[in-house]
Amino acid sequence: MLALAACSAEDPAPDGPFILENGRSCRAGAPAPGVFTESAEALGIDVVHEGFSSEFAGLPLQDFPAVAIADLDGDGALDLLFGNSFTEDTLYLTGGRGPLGFQKSIRPSTIEFPSTRAVVVADLDGDRRRDLVTTNGEQLFVALGLGGGAFAAERELRVAAQSQGFRFLTFALALGDIDLDGTLDLAVGNQFERVGLEGKELPGRELLFRGGAGGTFTEETTWLPTRPVDDLTFLVSLVDLDGDLDLELHEVNDARFLWQFGIDIADYPGLEPLQGDRLYRNRRMEGGGTSLYEDVTTASGAGVAVAGMGGAIADYSGDGLPDIFLTAMRKDTNKLLQNVGGLRFEDRTDAAGADTLTAAHDVGWGALFLDADADGRLDLFVTHGFLEGSDPDDRLNRDEQSNVLLRNVDGSRFEDVTAAAGLVTRDWGRTPVVGDLDRDGFPDLVVGNADGPPRVFLNGCDDRPWLTVRLVGTAPNTDAIGAHLTAESPDGTRQLRILQAGGEGLFGATATEAYFAFPRGTETVRLSIRFPTGTTVTYEAVPTRRLARITEPVQ
Repeated sequence: MLALAACSAEDPAPDGPFILENGRSCRAGAPAPGVFTESAEALGIDVVHEGFSSEFAGLPLQDFPAVAIADLDGDGALDLLFGNSFTEDTLYLTGGRGPLGFQKSIRPSTIEFPSTRAVVVADLDGDRRRDLVTTNGEQLFVALGLGGGAFAAERELRVAAQSQGFRFLTFALALGDIDLDGTLDLAVGNQFERVGLEGKELPGRELLFRGGAGGTFTEETTWLPTRPVDDLTFLVSLVDLDGDLDLELHEVNDARFLWQFGIDIADYPGLEPLQGDRLYRNRRMEGGGTSLYEDVTTASGAGVAVAGMGGAIADYSGDGLPDIFLTAMRKDTNKLLQNVGGLRFEDRTDAAGADTLTAAHDVGWGALFLDADADGRLDLFVTHGFLEGSDPDDRLNRDEQSNVLLRNVDGSRFEDVTAAAGLVTRDWGRTPVVGDLDRDGFPDLVVGNADGPPRVFLNGCDDRPWLTVRLVGTAPNTDAIGAHLTAESPDGTRQLRILQAGGEGLFGATATEAYFAFPRGTETVRLSIRFPTGTTVTYEAVPTRRLARITEPVQ
C-alpha cells in the first residue's frame, strides 16, 4: 500500500510505512546528468584539511581526509562532516533550511589531541539519530547522536591487546549485522600493530566488535580464524556477496612480501610469501563453526595481491550479483572482480577497461560506484594523488594527479569521460563519498583531499526519471544497513543497490540511500527490498521522480 505524501524536499516527511516526497526542481542552467559543477566555494564549504603539523616538526603527511554525507540533524536533508588530522571535526548542517542550506560548526571533542582519520555513520542505538564511529589512527571512539547535529562525548573502544601494550594503526571501519541479531557490529581494519612505541611493526590484525544495547560494543575474538601473520589493511567491507543474507568480510590490503617484515616464510608452512586481499565467508546461516568466518580467499579468486588502497562493492554488470573493485599503485593495476556466483570472482579489469593507473595518475585511492549519467548503469569514480614525507617537496611520484570517472558503457566495459564530466582535478585526492545533496534525484560527489580543501561536485540534472529510497529498518538498525534494493523497469531491466555503512571509498561514509535512474518515459517501477532482518517486501507501480521513505513492515 502506498501512502502518498503532499510534501516537498524542504519539509520533513510525515510518518507512515511508505511515504513519497517530491524532489526539488532541476536548478536553472544545470548541465545534463553526468556533468558536474564544482560548488564548494558557492556553498560556503571552506574547511581545509591539514596534512602537515605546525606543532610536530618532522611528522610525515597525515593524508586521511575523512568525509561523511548523512542526515546528521534529522531534518531530511543531507549534511557534511569533515575530519582533520590535528583539530576537531567540521560540520556543515542544513538545520531545517532545506537542501544545501549549510551552516558551519565544530563538533566539540573531549579527546586530548582531537583527530578523525576515518569515520562511519549509522544509528547504533535505535533512536533514529545518527551516531559516529571514528578513529584517530590509534584509538576507536563512539559518539552517540543527541539530535539536531549534536553528539555526546566520545566513548573509547578498548581491545584486550591494548592492555598488553599493543598499539594499532587503524585505517578502516565498517558497520553491519554480522551475527544477524538485529544490532550493528563493527569491523576494524588495521595497517600495522606493534608493542609499545619502539616495538617492531608487523601487519595489523583485524578487530571485530559485537554490537550491544545503547550503541555499545564488545570485542569478539572468536568470529575470525586466527592467522599467524596478518595483513596491511586499508579497507574492510561487510556485504552479503553470496545471497544468503549474512555478511561476508572483504579486505583490501597493501600486498607486501613477508621478508619485508623480517619474517621467514619457512617458519609458517602454508603461508604465501606475498600477502594480498582477503575474503571471509560468513557461516551464520548454516550455524557457524569454530569461528563464524571462514577464509575463502584462494577458492573465491578474490585473493588479489597488489598494493591495494580503496575500493567499492556493487553490481556494475546488472546481473544481480555484487562485484568488487579495488585501487592500487602502478606498476600494479586496479582490479575489477566480477561476481560469477557461488562466491567466486573473475578478473575483468582488462576486458572492461577498468584500470585507471597511467603515467599521469599512478596511485589510486578511494573509489565508488554511482550512476553519474542517469542511464541505469553504475559508473566508476576513482580518486588519485600521492605525496609522502615530512618535507612537502619530498614527493615519490607525480604531484598533480587527476581523479577519473569511468562511464559504464554496456554493463561490461567502461570508458574515460573525466574531462567531459568536469571532474579533472589536480588535488591529492583520497576520500570520495556520494549523496544527493540538492535533492534533485541525481547523486552528487564530495571528495576529501589531503592537505587541501575538499571538492563538492554537484551533478547535472534534467527531466529523466529517477527514484531515491531511504529505508527505516527495525530498531536498533533503523538505517537498515545491509539491505538489498532492486528496482525493475517495465522493460525488465533490474538495478541492485546495497546500503553500506563504511566499506566503500576510503576513510569516509557515503549516504545510506539508494539512487536509481530509468529510461525516459518510465513513470512507475517495481521495487523489491530485502531488509537485513530477512524481511522481504515488493511494491508495484512505484512512481518515479520521488524520494521514497519506506519503513520495514512488522512481521
